[in-house]
Amino acid sequence: MTRPSLTLLRLLLARDPAQLMASFYRFADPIFEAVTQGSGLINVGMARDLEHADLAESQRALVRHTVHDLPLEGADGGPPRWLETGCGWGGPASLLAREHPQLSISALDISPAHVASTRQRIAHFGGRVRAHQGDAQHAPFPSGSFDGVYAIESAFHYPRKREYIHEVHRLLRPGGRLAIADFVHRPEHTGRLEGLALGPNMRIGAMPGLFTPQNWVETFEHGGLEDVELEDITPWVIGLLGRWADRMRQEDHALRQHYPRLLLTYYTTGLDRLAARGANAPVGYVVVRGRKAADD
Repeated sequence: MTRPSLTLLRLLLARDPAQLMASFYRFADPIFEAVTQGSGLINVGMARDLEHADLAESQRALVRHTVHDLPLEGADGGPPRWLETGCGWGGPASLLAREHPQLSISALDISPAHVASTRQRIAHFGGRVRAHQGDAQHAPFPSGSFDGVYAIESAFHYPRKREYIHEVHRLLRPGGRLAIADFVHRPEHTGRLEGLALGPNMRIGAMPGLFTPQNWVETFEHGGLEDVELEDITPWVIGLLGRWADRMRQEDHALRQHYPRLLLTYYTTGLDRLAARGANAPVGYVVVRGRKAADD
């Protein structure tokens, strides 16, 4: 059995959430590396003009759009303190720290490999940006530690999303804000055969219990957050999956060192199909924002 096949088998058999995440990124990291070409950003990206979009700039645009209303002033008059849950390779934290010199950012990830990568990427910021290993559902920080919390394409990995929102509520200071950018399931756009295929694909993508948009709204509210806003940006995001497929085809020689041709064809064809569906794709993309009450 080939190494990719073994990694895929471990992914399909994984039961522990940390093991599932580790297996997924061991399997998928060569694709992320080939597509993102060292940027440290592994989100899909967003662009209103899909035809002329630059992929790297689209990824930066998604980060900026997600966090645009997080506090840029600390409640105590000091620097604002933000937490990123699921920091990946450290690209978003590095980008935001560079563009907002007043920010203090804690980057949290369950993967030791991701934490190590993030520490290398943020080293030049000194103590202003720090990487921590831990579970976002049981974060290693005192209550009320942060003015803002954000998660970009990481919350769909969490098996206990409601527990995660309660934990974020604990971590936010009164008046603090949360912003999540996430893939969502759209039953109204899912055909019967697509529904049958969705389960195995979600398993391979380490997406246990993919939420619908309404699931997220209800979970925010149940977790004690106020002023909950749901922004559906599916047309600006899902269409970019075609760019990912194009980049994978351009990097075919490098990727063939890690994956058989049949598997690469399966992925690129699937990405092209989702991109072609656009606003009517069975998998959508939302940004959900909420605030902890000032008197909470």
